[in-house]
Amino acid sequence: MKRLILLGLLSLASTLNAQDSDVQKLERKLDALREEYEQRLQSLERELESLRGEPETSASEEPSSQPATSELEKLRDEAEAFAAQKEDEQAPVRTEADSHVWSLNAFNPRLTVYGDFLGRIDSERVFEDEEEISDRFSLREVEIDLRADIDPYAKGVMILAAEEHQPNDYELTIEEGYLDLHTLPGLEELPLNLTLKLGRFRTDFGLANRLHTHDLPWVSRPLALEAFLGEEGDIGNGLGLEYLLHNPWEEAITLGFQLVNRESSVFQADNSDDLAYLGRLSWHKQLSFEHELQLGSSLYFDDRGDFLLGTDAYYRWRPSSEREQTSLVLQTEWYLRQGPVDLGEDVAEDGMRFLDEREQWGAYVSGQFQFLKNYYLGARYDYLSNLRGVENEPRWKAAAYVSLYTSEFLRFRLGYEHEEGPGPDNDTVYLQITWAFGSHPPHPYWVNR
Repeated sequence: MKRLILLGLLSLASTLNAQDSDVQKLERKLDALREEYEQRLQSLERELESLRGEPETSASEEPSSQPATSELEKLRDEAEAFAAQKEDEQAPVRTEADSHVWSLNAFNPRLTVYGDFLGRIDSERVFEDEEEISDRFSLREVEIDLRADIDPYAKGVMILAAEEHQPNDYELTIEEGYLDLHTLPGLEELPLNLTLKLGRFRTDFGLANRLHTHDLPWVSRPLALEAFLGEEGDIGNGLGLEYLLHNPWEEAITLGFQLVNRESSVFQADNSDDLAYLGRLSWHKQLSFEHELQLGSSLYFDDRGDFLLGTDAYYRWRPSSEREQTSLVLQTEWYLRQGPVDLGEDVAEDGMRFLDEREQWGAYVSGQFQFLKNYYLGARYDYLSNLRGVENEPRWKAAAYVSLYTSEFLRFRLGYEHEEGPGPDNDTVYLQITWAFGSHPPHPYWVNR
């Protein structure tokens, strides 16, 4: 009987496909096989114990218990040896060629393509650069995002963007292209926990400026951000340093410094020989398992006394239960801009227009509530003051939107904006569809995934 059981077990094991390359499938089969072995062996043990426990046992039967135990142990050893042999036969073998291919793939860039489609309906005619943009559909932007580990010292990022600047008129630009250096040859790591960035990148001013258009939590950028940092945000060529400050409170305090050419959206200078300087200090605190807070301040200035000052705050709540289903994000940024303005009021003897120092400030407040895993409901209020000493009305905007993620690669958003200012009041309804394919980089901070 035991030999029949052994033959049955061996027959069952032989049905495993020796050529199956799916390791997980093999493990499941082996686990099931071991479980069946155990069940059958336990059945034999129970049968043996019942024989041992019978009160009337003949002299010829009594000595047979020891051989039965020995045969049972032998059967167990043979079954386990057979299972181990099959597992070794099914294990994938990495050849030298496989290792070479894996080594090459490790340094191939991770490629992602983004598309941002926008449809809008306006209550008034809207113009941008003397071209009407109201009541139309637009493939607003296409981005190609390439990221790779270059070598043990550096990581590289290259982002190409085709943007619609005027209806049906696209311009291909290098939005970002930089190296992240975490160490240098001869050093295990950079001193003082520094990270170094070199190339072309979005400047580290505030929260929203660092986000690409397709990553924004809203359809449009806030009024103050567009006025002070440009319609697409501020992008500079230069270098940046970031340092995680050691402190006795063991808080996450980060100090950053960036040195870029002055021909940025902030200073609008033509001479790249002039430089601009940006410093940022931020503090991030995990208040509890459910609550986190970040405060920051940024200063952007040049050697002519022109500057942009900003403060920002960010709060996120995620409950302990249904942590991926519900979240709340609140954020705000405040800006103060001081610099020369070409007023066109006077002309000096050398023919240059008189430049007067003027101030302007702006802010936005935004809130977003995730009420289901893939649904986000949000609102934003913007304010942009007039130039000090200039008689015109300030601008303000109120916006609301709802976003639906069908997956991490596809998002639908319906938005509404009402804007008032020096021109006619305008109401706009937006439909935005954003998609991505390829390797997906990390989500922006406001997405709860």
